Amino acid sequence: MTGKNLLTPTSVSMILVRSLGTAQAAPPFLPRVDKDHNEVAPVQSPSSSTASSPEISYNMSTQDDKTSSGPVTILALVTRKQSLTTQEIHKYWIDKHGPLVGPFLSKMGALTYRQFHVDPATTSVPYDGIVQLELPSMETWAKLSSDPFYEEVVMPDETKFFETDKVVLVTGRNYSVVENGQFVLESK
Repeated sequence: MTGKNLLTPTSVSMILVRSLGTAQAAPPFLPRVDKDHNEVAPVQSPSSSTASSPEISYNMSTQDDKTSSGPVTILALVTRKQSLTTQEIHKYWIDKHGPLVGPFLSKMGALTYRQFHVDPATTSVPYDGIVQLELPSMETWAKLSSDPFYEEVVMPDETKFFETDKVVLVTGRNYSVVENGQFVLESK
């Protein structure tokens, strides 16, 4: 990436923390949003469609409307199901979930989907991994998260290995400073 390809939006970041306290609620991995970046009704997994869940409020708008349609990165800090070992979550996530969700995300316009697998031997954090999803816009997320494949296949698969009620979400913009060993940050 060269300097001319850098993102230049104003500061945009939100931290969305979900602490629902019940595995039965099985909320979506990320909030479904409409074209105006507002949350639409949370989708429940088929096994919990009758369960009540606490209200969750998401504001997916940006501080500067001129930047709302630019590339956005969604990070999700994830915790494994307690019934799985660290090795089991990492194996399932890369060998099963990755091939399941990768082609779908590509078809839906995702720019990148990365899985960061935490090494418990060198890192002591309460998370087992980080999802990095870069999308052209939040409109792409709205389209992707309302797709029947996402609702009927991806979300149920996530509940097999993640504690979905403990996911911590962060959205914002990436700024490159060094790429391929080269300093690329442009001053404003």
